Amino acid sequence: MSSCTIPSGNYMIESADSEGNFLTAENGNICLHTKDSKSVQVWNLTISENWVKFQGIPPGGKEGKLIGISKAASALVYGDGILEDFQLENGTNDTFRVTFEYYELGLYWYIDGNSISFTDNQTYAAKWKLTKCCE
Repeated sequence: MSSCTIPSGNYMIESADSEGNFLTAENGNICLHTKDSKSVQVWNLTISENWVKFQGIPPGGKEGKLIGISKAASALVYGDGILEDFQLENGTNDTFRVTFEYYELGLYWYIDGNSISFTDNQTYAAKWKLTKCCE
């Protein structure tokens, strides 16, 4: 897979594996949820060289937090993560995968029920689609 080249901006991120479910921040956790105007579902992607940061844009214009890896390195969290830089890999049909390196281990975002975790098995890597939002 090659690196994904998209412009920085605000996006909704939909699961290509579970249509109609969007990357959502709820109670400090990252999960999948149908459209919900009360949850953080718009993400500002800041891209610098090959790295991307995902900053939530909460309803009501408050300052958003970044998606990161939990201090126990067991899950994705909304704020207070120890690693907040990820890479995007092109997939098929305008999809992408999110990957990162942790102690020299290549990991991918992975959908586990409605929560988002990570795996080192590319076969189970979640596929995502972007929808550009108004700035």
